[in-house]
Amino acid sequence: MGKSLGMQILEHLTLCASSMLINSLFLPRGVSFRKALRDAERIAEKCPHDFSLYSRGSISTTLSRLKSRGLLTLNGSKKKAVWYITKEGRRHFKSIDGKDELLVEDGKIRLVTFDIPENLRNQRRWLRTRLLACDYEPLQKSVWMGTRALPEVLFEELTERQLIPYVHVVGLDGGLH
Repeated sequence: MGKSLGMQILEHLTLCASSMLINSLFLPRGVSFRKALRDAERIAEKCPHDFSLYSRGSISTTLSRLKSRGLLTLNGSKKKAVWYITKEGRRHFKSIDGKDELLVEDGKIRLVTFDIPENLRNQRRWLRTRLLACDYEPLQKSVWMGTRALPEVLFEELTERQLIPYVHVVGLDGGLH
């Protein structure tokens, strides 16, 4: 199972895009702008994200959803818009590789289901964002699947937010047929 488009966008904005920007804006003394551009091109070539596989509409919808969750912000007019990752978005990518909270993939399939009441809709959005950060993918809005254990800190947050009665995590043995 690959990473969701949303996770790829967040990872790209955190790792690749920010590196290119920093390398091209903050030049060490004696380094030419041309050299900085070549360095930025090298970083872009190493970028593992290929968004050409997705339709323009799919990317646009995903960006809008990430914005509504508070993970991205948009600056500029439509034609010259620039997307930025917010502090909330960066929180999911604390370390340079963006994986400090995630446990190693063990290949065991886990389903997370939840039925959070309508009056707690912000809590639902929060949980979806956290599941996305854990490399889980939605099967439906309230059914998510992943191949790694969820971090203990997520269960602590669920307890603090009093969401434990609404959330169920199920491990599946064997493969899907």
